[in-house]
Amino acid sequence: MKKLLLVALALPLLVGCGRYRQPRSYAGTIPPANPTFPASTPDYLIDAGAGVEAPLGTYQITTNGEDWILGWMGDGLAHRFTGDVYCPVGCTFEYAVFDNLMLGDAVSNVANNHLGFDAVTDHTVRQQLTFGAPLQPITFNLYIDGRPAINQEVYFPSGGYAAYADVMPFNLVSSNATFADAADLAPEATIKPGTKTTTLQAPKPRAEGERTTAQRAGQ
Repeated sequence: MKKLLLVALALPLLVGCGRYRQPRSYAGTIPPANPTFPASTPDYLIDAGAGVEAPLGTYQITTNGEDWILGWMGDGLAHRFTGDVYCPVGCTFEYAVFDNLMLGDAVSNVANNHLGFDAVTDHTVRQQLTFGAPLQPITFNLYIDGRPAINQEVYFPSGGYAAYADVMPFNLVSSNATFADAADLAPEATIKPGTKTTTLQAPKPRAEGERTTAQRAGQ
C-alpha cells in the first residue's frame, strides 16, 4: 500500500484543532463549473465538516470547504473505480494525495484543474483521493466497473442526512461557500437494515492562517 502525492505546494497543508465551526450560508450565484459538461449539470449542497456512512462498494465524499476526500472500497468483490474530478476553469488544485495505491492503479493530474484515477480494490482496502481546491463548485464524473455511479453509488452529507447523486456528472458546493444558498439539496439515501457500511470522516478544518486567499474571498 502506498501514498502518492500528485501535486506539491509551497504552502503545506496544516489542520486546526478543536470542533468544526458551524457552516455558514450565503446568498449568491454559483459560478460556472466546467464547460466540458452540460449546463444542466446539477449543483448539490454538501455539508461542510460532516462525515457520511455508506454501503461497501460505493463512493463517499466529504469536505471542510477547502479540503475534499473522495473515498471508495469494494463490497467483498474487487471492483474497478474510475473517474475524473475538476475544479472550475482557471482554478489549480493546491495538492492531491492518493492513499493505498495498488499495483496497476493509475492516478494523474491531467490539467491544473483536472484529476483522473483508475483503481481496482476490494473490501479489505479503502482507497481515497484527498485534494485541496481554492474554488468551487467541484465537478465529479465517477464510474464503477465501467458504468456511471448513480442509483445510490455516490454518497455525501447534504442537509443533515446521507444523500446520493442521481445523475452523472454532478457538482458539489460546500455549505460554507458564499453561494451555498443557490445549491440544491441532493436526494436522501436509504440504506437497508443489515447492509455492511463504511464511514468516511470529513477532513479537519484548516487553521485560520492556512486558508488560501482565493478561498477566503469565496467565504
